[in-house]
Amino acid sequence: MAEGSGGLDFTDTEKFEVWMTFAQIAKDGANGLYETGNWLLAAIMAQQYLEKTAKGIFGLYLGYDKPVMTHNIIDVLNFFLKKIPAFLPHRHRRLFNYLFFLFTNFRYPDFSKVLSIKHDLTVKHIGREQTEELLGRCEEAYKWLMTLKPSKGK
Repeated sequence: MAEGSGGLDFTDTEKFEVWMTFAQIAKDGANGLYETGNWLLAAIMAQQYLEKTAKGIFGLYLGYDKPVMTHNIIDVLNFFLKKIPAFLPHRHRRLFNYLFFLFTNFRYPDFSKVLSIKHDLTVKHIGREQTEELLGRCEEAYKWLMTLKPSKGK
């Protein structure tokens, strides 16, 4: 920890590590929920895993003093992708959109009604096979996200 008021000042690297700890907890939760057959919640935790990873990387580029107030991973990425420059692969864009849809359906039920009507989408069932595939795609997206992490010298 950096010197400061009562040891509460963290360096950006330490703040990033906190975000990565939260991301790992969400990933572990997703895997545990998958193993117990709670596939929808496993998918929701997978969204949280990637959201926390994206927000951790965001802070390395733009600082942690103004948090990003969205659950949309694409919105988080758009804040800093133009700075580095990097391209968001279509397969990850589709995954992030799907995860955002699942998350908002679960977390904000009234909002999900609007989304479902507008886009004719529903989340009635997500099974073992879909969740297994989703978790694999999330791992691939995580590896891509980590390539965006700046080198030590920014």
